[in-house]
Amino acid sequence: MRAEQGTSGFDRLVRELSREERQAMLVRLTKMLESEAEPVHALEDEPQTVNLESEYSSFTFFQKLIVFFRTLFTPLTRIEVIEDTVMRRIYHEVDSAFPGLYDYSRSTLSGAFLEEVKKLRKAVQVFMLPLSRLSVQKKEELFALIINQDLPHVDQRIRDTCVPEKFAAELDNDDEKELAKLLYNQFEDILFELTPEEKSKLSQDSRCLQILSELVYFPYEKIKNKYAAAGQDEGCPAAEIREPLSQLMRIFHSMNCSASPGLIESLFIVTRPDQEEADHGSVLEDLKKEIAQASEGLRGIRNFYRSIPLYDILRLASGKANVFLKPVSAGEEWIGLFRSFWKQKLKGEARRYLLSREYESTMDQAKLLVGRQKLTPLAYYQEGVLPVPVDFVHEGSIAFLAQFLDHLFSLKINIVLKQLLIDGEFYKAQNSEDYSEAYNGLHLLAENISEPSDYLAPAGEGGRLLVSIASDVPSKTLRQKKAAKVAVDADKRARRILNTGLEHISLLSSVLEGILHGEKGGRFDTLSNLGYIGGRNNEAFLKELGSVSHIVSEGRRILADMISLEENYARSS
Repeated sequence: MRAEQGTSGFDRLVRELSREERQAMLVRLTKMLESEAEPVHALEDEPQTVNLESEYSSFTFFQKLIVFFRTLFTPLTRIEVIEDTVMRRIYHEVDSAFPGLYDYSRSTLSGAFLEEVKKLRKAVQVFMLPLSRLSVQKKEELFALIINQDLPHVDQRIRDTCVPEKFAAELDNDDEKELAKLLYNQFEDILFELTPEEKSKLSQDSRCLQILSELVYFPYEKIKNKYAAAGQDEGCPAAEIREPLSQLMRIFHSMNCSASPGLIESLFIVTRPDQEEADHGSVLEDLKKEIAQASEGLRGIRNFYRSIPLYDILRLASGKANVFLKPVSAGEEWIGLFRSFWKQKLKGEARRYLLSREYESTMDQAKLLVGRQKLTPLAYYQEGVLPVPVDFVHEGSIAFLAQFLDHLFSLKINIVLKQLLIDGEFYKAQNSEDYSEAYNGLHLLAENISEPSDYLAPAGEGGRLLVSIASDVPSKTLRQKKAAKVAVDADKRARRILNTGLEHISLLSSVLEGILHGEKGGRFDTLSNLGYIGGRNNEAFLKELGSVSHIVSEGRRILADMISLEENYARSS
């Protein structure tokens, strides 16, 4: 049986590369981001609350004198005068950091600020496409990949301990839900044992991702539109853009966390569309280009915050020395995403295990029915004999059908069936036609059952394709992708044969059942001369006919079960 291969970035990376290869690839990519993965600002650089009384105590005698007279001769309170003095000092600090950025007398931001905002918007554009592709499922894959790479011992322990075989003995019956629950409980135990440092690391990644998303989708147009509405090429009243300034500063205020080395790389990996013709080399080169652009984008974000005194501008726009910001609070989303990823994965593992176990049992019944210790597969429609390694969905069921036709239908039961064909007198002409169709159809099928194998033989269309793929395609990944398409074509041919075989065996079984146990007037009626076929040996003939009917009925059941199990397993990935 073949399970369909997962097409997610996570599945492809884990399936096609070893842990060492994955680690080496991410290390190469991470080096490109090392200098940009640090926090935009450190905790000690965060804006500090201004204590106006403390500020006053640091004033010179002359400044205190001014405060006294301004309080005496203006409507302002003493605290308001102190705050105004502090605001003037803030303005001078802004003007010193970026001359001409802010006009204090007009409370206006110059066009230079808009240009810097445009640069920031351009810098974050590189993240817009991967973030737009980051569905809930992709987020689950993202954190699974981060943990796979940054906490490999956790990932490996899940894979080593959350194994269906270890819990099968605890099942009362083959209950898929119960097995999945046992696996998930084991997963939860592993999750519970994560250290505070490991949890904190993942929380920071989750928070950094949220912050980056908010910066990418920040409404930059609001600032641009306010500038346009002001009708002034040289600037815009700061108060007009106070709201977006506050929102932007809130985002930057939250950038005091550092992401894990693999966050940005994993983001680009899991959101990459599947490229059928791409090999690891070209994928890595594409990723290098994307990571280089991401590095440039992160540098642009950092440069904006370092060159623009954003918090001071917000204070000037608000007219307040203290502006309180609520930082982005995301951070615990990762645990729900990681749980959901593994819950689905473990559910699939439980399903595949039980399907495999049921399939082995059905295979044993098939071997018992045909009297063989092993079901010999078709010559080329089997794993391990072709120029490129491939496996097939219906290798087992078509092997059973081939041996059913060869060892049972053509030899063991054909004498009875042929005698029935020659001597049997059906009440209904339709039943006679049904019997002849099923009998002759199975004989014809026995001659054509090798079609999937012939297709894959060296001289066959599929076989020639596989030889060409093996010799002409240098990339292992690309060879596997191209060979998988040939396998799918072979599976379709096998499925057509199986459908025809099941149809004829089912029809034959129904006619035989009608002959032995049918009621007059039913869809499948008996024979008018059933009691006379074989003459004096009629009793022995009827006994043999009953045995043949049982064999055909069992063949129908086993073949139908094998086909169903194979297809369910293929869909269970």
